[in-house]
Amino acid sequence: MLYFCKCYQISITNKQLKDIERLQKQTRKKYRRLNKTEYPKIKRTIDRLKNKKLKVSYLTMIETGLRVSELSQIKVNDCLISGEKIRFSFIGKGGKKAFSIINKIDNVPLYNCLKDIILYYRDKGQFNKKLFYSSQYLQQKAKLYGFSCLDLRRISAKLEYQKSKSKNQVKEKLRHANIKTTDIYLDSSVKME
Repeated sequence: MLYFCKCYQISITNKQLKDIERLQKQTRKKYRRLNKTEYPKIKRTIDRLKNKKLKVSYLTMIETGLRVSELSQIKVNDCLISGEKIRFSFIGKGGKKAFSIINKIDNVPLYNCLKDIILYYRDKGQFNKKLFYSSQYLQQKAKLYGFSCLDLRRISAKLEYQKSKSKNQVKEKLRHANIKTTDIYLDSSVKME
């Protein structure tokens, strides 16, 4: 406000100045969250969810590193079960076709659950059925439970780095165009223990 008045050479009285300063002190400033996101706490919250589809959605995001917008567009037709893998195809950031894989060996319960869901919808002939909830619903529910969908992507990055010890592996998994973006994810305020 003061900057505006100064730019347009508007004079203000001392009383108006004091009122502006008082209002500025009362205004809550929006800052990024200062507290760290705790993976164990988020994992416990997700594990306690009664809604199976919601639970599987969040666990899939952690396992694959998919963006919420990518996850929410996956249909039964976009899933390929071969051997011990489930491959999802989707339109990634930038409009390019992309893929993500869940290996049975990495997460047996999630793999089995997803396989059962996919086969159930295929048996019913519902090939265009969306496998997960909409991105808006997933984000709203995550916020309600005290985390964000982006936190799940950060967790995925850190878990992959703990496993592979390779930034390039993390970059590839998250489909980043630049390694600097991967560094930001790895330096994020997610507490893993």
